[in-house]
Amino acid sequence: IRLQSKYPLLRDARIELVSSNGQIVYAKSIGDIPYGRTITVETSHLAEGSYSLRLVSDEVSEAQGVVISR
Repeated sequence: IRLQSKYPLLRDARIELVSSNGQIVYAKSIGDIPYGRTITVETSHLAEGSYSLRLVSDEVSEAQGVVISR
């Protein structure tokens, strides 16, 4: 999964991928993110299904749905 920051600057950001049953299956601290930086999340180890991708920092908390299929 790739996402691109649309915010001017996020400080102390982290990414979380949450399964449909609420379990955090991936979490990574990614530090400060400037505008336009692309962030890649490796999903090859995850089962097919629906997940929620969260971007969390001091400035923002955002989530979007993600479907993994092969």
